[in-house]
Amino acid sequence: MLHFEAAGAGPGLAFIHAGVADSRMWDADFAEFARRFRVVRMDLRGFGRSPLVPGRFSHRDDVAEALRAAGLERATLVGCSFGSTVAVETALAHPDLVEGLVLVSPSLGGGESEEMERFGEKEEALLERGDLDGATELNLRMWVDGPHRTPDQVAPELRERVRVLEAEVARREAEDLSPRLKSLEEERAALLEERRVVAKRVEDLIAKLGQLEKSLHA
Repeated sequence: MLHFEAAGAGPGLAFIHAGVADSRMWDADFAEFARRFRVVRMDLRGFGRSPLVPGRFSHRDDVAEALRAAGLERATLVGCSFGSTVAVETALAHPDLVEGLVLVSPSLGGGESEEMERFGEKEEALLERGDLDGATELNLRMWVDGPHRTPDQVAPELRERVRVLEAEVARREAEDLSPRLKSLEEERAALLEERRVVAKRVEDLIAKLGQLEKSLHA
């Protein structure tokens, strides 16, 4: 079961964090929106206070379980970066639970770009060497600075806050790396297949909407 926090009363609102953080990235938002909504924030499995246990799992099913445990029949999902992918997958797998989606810097596709593959290889090499500071900085350069900015072009307080959160992610990943190596390729293949299926469903939906629009104007 995921670690989650719930507060407030009203329409359901759930925050799903980015891959470089955990539920603490929503500190200010959680307190503010709890004044008008029933708000839930969670640590995805392997992040923050949610352990990564051996075996297969699905983030989308974990999120659905957390929403139900928080007493929500329906909720709007707010996802950032990797969290936006989890939000979309949750909506497709559990449409009865999802009222709407708010996606921040979303990504959706059937596979990884060469740039992402190179990033993953560099990160894994740093973690295998135990260079947690290097892995943290690599993530900051990729996800906070971005490919077209230098670190001094980013607000120092923002960079430092993400550094604290990402350092915890890097530490957890390093601890989990050894027992996960044997099943890593299998898990990665399953995730890519899930994303391919989601992308295909989105493409089919867009095609159907296009056909419907044409029939309405015929």
